[in-house]
Amino acid sequence: MISIYFWEQKWFALLIIFIMTLILCQINLPLFNDIRIIPDYFIAFIVSAIIVRLKKLNIFNIFLLGIFVDILIGELIGQYSLTFLCVFMGNFVLHKFFTFKSPSQIIFLYFILLELGFVILTTTSLSYELKNHNIDILIYKNILTIPACVVYKLLFEKININ
Repeated sequence: MISIYFWEQKWFALLIIFIMTLILCQINLPLFNDIRIIPDYFIAFIVSAIIVRLKKLNIFNIFLLGIFVDILIGELIGQYSLTFLCVFMGNFVLHKFFTFKSPSQIIFLYFILLELGFVILTTTSLSYELKNHNIDILIYKNILTIPACVVYKLLFEKININ
C-alpha cells in the first residue's frame, strides 16, 4: 500500500513538472524582446527524461507525449513528436555503440541529444516556413536551453521514477 502511494506521488510530481514546463513555454524572458529566443523547455524536458531513463518511457509514450505537446504549443502537428522520437532513437543508437559512465561523457550525451533535437525542430520549421530561424537565434536559444536541461536532470533524479 505504501509503495503504491509513493509511486503515484512520483508520477504526480512528473505531471507537475510537465505542467510547469507548459507554463514556462508561454512566458517570455524579461531581458529578451524577441519571442524566438525563449528556451525550448520541452527539448530539455525530453532529453533529461530519456537520459535519466524514466520508467515506462518507450517509443509509444514518447510519440504520445510529442503529439500532446504539439496540440498544446506546437505550430505543426507532428513536429515535436518527430523530434522526440529522433532524440529517443539517437539515444538508443548512441548507447548501442558507446558506454556513457563518466560525468563528462554524460554531459557530452546531453549536448549531442540537445543538438539533435534542435536540428530536427529547425529542419521541420524551415521546410514549412513557420519561423524565421537564423544562426544567432539558434545559438542564443541553445545557450538558454542548457540550464533548463540541467534543472530537469536534477528534478528527475530527485523524484527517481525508476
